[in-house]
Amino acid sequence: MHKRIGCLVVFLSITFGLAQDCPNNSTDFSIIYSGDPVFTVTSTNHSCMCPSFVSSGTSLLDGISSNQATIAGMDVGSILATYQQLFSASGNAVQGAKTAVFNLAATGWTVVPGLSATIKTTGGPLLVFATSNMNAGAVNDAYQLNMKRNETLLSSATNGFQMTSHVAVSENSPFSMATIDQPPAGTYTYQAVAGKVTAAVTTGQMSEENDLSAVTVLELPSFRRYAVAYSAAQYVSTVQTPLKWMAIPGLSLTINTGGGPVLLLANVNYNVDSSVTAGPASFSYFRNDNNLGPDSCGLTLQDGGKSQSGVVNVYFIDTPPAGSHRYDYRIKQHAGTGQVNKGGAMTTLIAAVEMSRLFSNFANTSFTTITALTATVWTQIPGLAAKITTDGAKVLVLVNLNHNPTTSGAFSWTYFSIYRDGVNLGHPVMGFGATVAYYEVNKATPLVFLDSSPAGTYTYSVWFRVGGGSSALSECNLLTSMYAIEISSLVRA
Repeated sequence: MHKRIGCLVVFLSITFGLAQDCPNNSTDFSIIYSGDPVFTVTSTNHSCMCPSFVSSGTSLLDGISSNQATIAGMDVGSILATYQQLFSASGNAVQGAKTAVFNLAATGWTVVPGLSATIKTTGGPLLVFATSNMNAGAVNDAYQLNMKRNETLLSSATNGFQMTSHVAVSENSPFSMATIDQPPAGTYTYQAVAGKVTAAVTTGQMSEENDLSAVTVLELPSFRRYAVAYSAAQYVSTVQTPLKWMAIPGLSLTINTGGGPVLLLANVNYNVDSSVTAGPASFSYFRNDNNLGPDSCGLTLQDGGKSQSGVVNVYFIDTPPAGSHRYDYRIKQHAGTGQVNKGGAMTTLIAAVEMSRLFSNFANTSFTTITALTATVWTQIPGLAAKITTDGAKVLVLVNLNHNPTTSGAFSWTYFSIYRDGVNLGHPVMGFGATVAYYEVNKATPLVFLDSSPAGTYTYSVWFRVGGGSSALSECNLLTSMYAIEISSLVRA
């Protein structure tokens, strides 16, 4: 678990150290925090603060001036109001979840009933997630996925964020769309929308077995450091000799951080070329040209039959030192040929959000060992349990799985779910849905859930049950991971 405490915090009290030239060094300024939040402020000369707070050109807290003259001009009430915001543990985050089956029969953008969330914002940027799975009605059927804010689409009006296509009837493909939206202050409803690629495509289903789907939205404060890069370009990926990681054009950004952890997300679609029968490719984040996952297969692996499309989003928390960092999303083609954003039709992106330097509270766990999944009743995945102690803020749980079917010559399907202290947070039987694929066809399987619990210590874990065949995680030793992030890590300074 990571819970960062800066020089300002000592248990429940906060006392500012004072610049060396300040008179009355021990009593000039203090704030006592006693929860809820309740503050007591005493001040005789509040221009005298922690030296790192008043030094030229630096800032201890995002969005707070480090200029001593500016601080000296503030009244005690303004300082109190600022810190009351910084120590608020609630955060502005909402989730809309559903378990009802949705039949997708139209070619235009159709709102998925129940897959929406409404949030009232103060004007800060918004992290938006939509997570579900798509079930094919017939061989080679394809479906488009998008999100919208009220009546405004957040991606390409023609093709959206993602496309799933399937090589067999009833093949399930999980997906997770993610983006950063930046509307002015107001009240907004975010919805998942979908449509058939052509009229000839048969009716598909979301939440085919009443598994849990969700739209999750959380507001970042205006001072939070973040960066996002969008691309509508197609990239054709071919096998390199020797095998190596290749940068995906347009999926690169630079962010200047103050030393806090960095949450990374991507929104990428991968399509196996129609000329090959298989096209396995790995994906990973790089920071300053250094791979953040195992070099073998990175953070996820995607494959499929001819023309099969799938979602290859990965959520990752990096812990870089303060400074300027370049992040990019790369691909390693193991065999065949594939395309990222086939035809340049969809919106791909990479985003980086710096979490709080003072109050980063997240737990994470991961493994790279190939792990067989054979149990037919709900069973915890070894190595995927994260324990976190919270102040009562909501907890965002992000899971990165990669499903590898291991039954030769047949389809395998496995259900996954998130648990809190042994309680299933998804559908009691179907969890967050099944990943269904043919032998050795890997599929990225991301899970996203926003949990609400009172202050306390909780263990979040990932469980599975096999519905048919057998499967495994972490093929070729790629990274399987999960994160439990207290929302205050993203909204506090």
